[in-house]
Amino acid sequence: MKSQDSNYVGIDCGKKSLEVIRINSEGSYERQQFSTTEIGISKLINWLNPNDVVGLEAGSQSFRIAKSILNKGIQVIVLNPGDLATIYQSL
Repeated sequence: MKSQDSNYVGIDCGKKSLEVIRINSEGSYERQQFSTTEIGISKLINWLNPNDVVGLEAGSQSFRIAKSILNKGIQVIVLNPGDLATIYQSL
């Protein structure tokens, strides 16, 4: 059974694989890796919960992946890499 609580999911899109982490409200996390093939993206979407909030960095594959996730009704935020660097440096 999938959780009804909102979780935050970050996806690092590589050329051949997606590194994914889900963090829940208690701070527990779960890591997964999926391929960037259609089968891998389908497995990612099946792993996601409907109320997850997914963030991924804009890149060559991220918009295709984001569209696939959005088509399943899951919230996706595509992030500007320049903004991520600024946020990281401020920590």
